[in-house]
Amino acid sequence: EAEQLGLDTIPSFLRELEGYRRQLVKPYLTDNKVSELLLEEAYERLKYEISASHILIQINDNNDTIKAYNKAVDLKRKLDDGADFISLAQKFSDDPSVKENNGDLGYFSALYMVYPFESAAYNTAKGSISDIVRTRFGYHVLKVNDKRLSRGEIKVAHILIRNNNKDNTVLNLSPPDKINEIYDSLLAGVNFTDLAKIFSDDKKSAVNGGELDWFGTNKMVKKFEDVAFSLDSLNTFSNPFQTEFGWHIVKLINKKDLPSFDEIKPSLTKRIERDSRSQKTRNVVLEKLN
Repeated sequence: EAEQLGLDTIPSFLRELEGYRRQLVKPYLTDNKVSELLLEEAYERLKYEISASHILIQINDNNDTIKAYNKAVDLKRKLDDGADFISLAQKFSDDPSVKENNGDLGYFSALYMVYPFESAAYNTAKGSISDIVRTRFGYHVLKVNDKRLSRGEIKVAHILIRNNNKDNTVLNLSPPDKINEIYDSLLAGVNFTDLAKIFSDDKKSAVNGGELDWFGTNKMVKKFEDVAFSLDSLNTFSNPFQTEFGWHIVKLINKKDLPSFDEIKPSLTKRIERDSRSQKTRNVVLEKLN
């Protein structure tokens, strides 16, 4: 009767049925050994943070694939011969952000970039140029600038005085004068939470005394991160400093290192399942079936 009424053809039913198919086929397209290796690989990479720059050559359509690849090969050859990376990035990279960052992507860890890009970064020695790597964005040539131990995650509170705060202008106080006045109050022993609630222009965090969510590398603007991670004692606060958002004072609330493998395994498994590297396990199963 349902078929006669056409209920099996409506979009909502078809979407639900496809969802069941994906759920049911998943265990049969997973190679447990490869899945475990991917987990271990991701965890080992999470112990480190890579600073890399890249040049991107985009592929606009299938006909441009060879042309784009040959362009990447030519750039790779020039870099290997000692050409300046920044100059080539500024001239040839199709990444729009190159105008501001010269191709420098800052520090990142595992599961932050697409898997082929991540692997190229982690498998290239510090100061070296990677092999050409293909991702869904196009062809990349990477330069690894640095590799360091993971800084973990941090929880801080901050007080922000925006550069365009009209209230401060009315009081004849410039943003730097206002933030320094607040800093003097902190040195005098006034409670950080109270000052954040009253004066911070970040109204979302101000109601919680300036508290922000836990964050790790490459989640905040670089200056803010560097100052926050430089604080080494709980409840200490920074000197006033400026970012593009305005003037800040940051207080350290807590720090945590990378959890043990057993602690992080459940959440890491879910992240890997959503990541493009999960295709690796399906490819192994399909190869066996063939």
